[in-house]
Amino acid sequence: MKTLPKYLQVEAALKLVNAEIEPSELHGTLVAMICGDLLKSNKEPLLQLFPESITVSKPTKQLLLDIYSVTSTQLASVDLNFQLLLPEDDASLEMRSKALGLWCHGFMSGLGVVGLQETQLKNDNVKEALTDLLHIAGLRSESEVEEEEQAFFEISEYVRMSAVMIYTCLQEELESDGDSLQNDGQSLH
Repeated sequence: MKTLPKYLQVEAALKLVNAEIEPSELHGTLVAMICGDLLKSNKEPLLQLFPESITVSKPTKQLLLDIYSVTSTQLASVDLNFQLLLPEDDASLEMRSKALGLWCHGFMSGLGVVGLQETQLKNDNVKEALTDLLHIAGLRSESEVEEEEQAFFEISEYVRMSAVMIYTCLQEELESDGDSLQNDGQSLH
């Protein structure tokens, strides 16, 4: 099975086009857009993640499409092999923690882009996970102690599994409603 590109590869591609978004935040936004079925028939919203002033090169577009393809396949897999796009394990804990917070921020922002409304959520576990992700978006770690490393692992694993659960629940709701997630109500972003 294909895997996500390395964090530094995505970071370099984003810098080449002067994008002011971190790879983890981009991935979180992308995952939310996949959860809300926004990209199912049209991949163009991927490019809407960048301001109009940025010209996205062909290689960067292809990289985004590859990230989309791998991510959507991983989310739909029964093997639970979905991975977050975060810095490698040898990066500092501070860098990885910041990236995890940005991933959560991107995810919550992406749900807003999708138009997910709080009143549409039927599953209490999804509601709780979204509240937790909102809190995690604000977490930062500045130490390198072993306990912090273990806590980071546990939190990132929770975020990973929450994303899979949210995807699964929203897909079930989309299938049962037969409609998009856009509705009147209080937005999540």
